[in-house]
Amino acid sequence: MARLHCLQALFPDWTGKDRFLLQQLKESIETSLRQDAAEDTFENFSTLATRLREESPSPFPASHAFINLDYSERTWDPLFARQEIITALKREAGTEHIFLLIKGLHKALFPAAQYRTKAREQARLEATRFIDELSREWSTRSSRVHLLYI
Repeated sequence: MARLHCLQALFPDWTGKDRFLLQQLKESIETSLRQDAAEDTFENFSTLATRLREESPSPFPASHAFINLDYSERTWDPLFARQEIITALKREAGTEHIFLLIKGLHKALFPAAQYRTKAREQARLEATRFIDELSREWSTRSSRVHLLYI
């Protein structure tokens, strides 16, 4: 899902909102990754997609930035997360499309949890609202922030 969203942000003039074309483009990039024996990570995928966009004959429609924040290997701390998100958004100020990918938030909130409870869901919802609000406050008005929680 993150890869399709990434491609939609990079290639709106190529695909419009056509899921089939997005899927074909995604599969082509993934095949290229396998042929190059590169690790199949989102970072490698987005790098290859960006390179394809830059090398294409048509002009790049807008500026893009990819911010990947992975909380799966650490404990959630709103103070440090706030600083990290604000710093990343400031660095990309003025960029027209900012793709903010948040990974492992649930695991960061509850590292040893085995079950979902109402209290845990409420805490996760508060954390996502916190990130949503930071994104809204600290991105420039000309920027469009695409948030995806994985």
